[in-house]
Amino acid sequence: MLAIDPKMRPSALEVLNSEWISGRHNLPVAPLPKVSDSSRVGSSMRVLHKAITRTTPQPSLGSVAQSSIAQRRMNRVSSTNAPTIEAA
Repeated sequence: MLAIDPKMRPSALEVLNSEWISGRHNLPVAPLPKVSDSSRVGSSMRVLHKAITRTTPQPSLGSVAQSSIAQRRMNRVSSTNAPTIEAA
């Protein structure tokens, strides 16, 4: 019934014949339970809203050269390529 495209929406007759409308007389007669503690409802709604709207912080990534493994490899390469001093 709530389709954005008008071509996809049911006709008025289809809506009137739907179970939602035609079965409205078969609903239970029991009233909905009353909420005795409204502060709990408010608290639950705040927690839900916080969970839904929370954004996960993205890690800040440095350059590859800043990583410890890259620094160790660079130290190893520079030590093996260092010029050797021959004894005279």
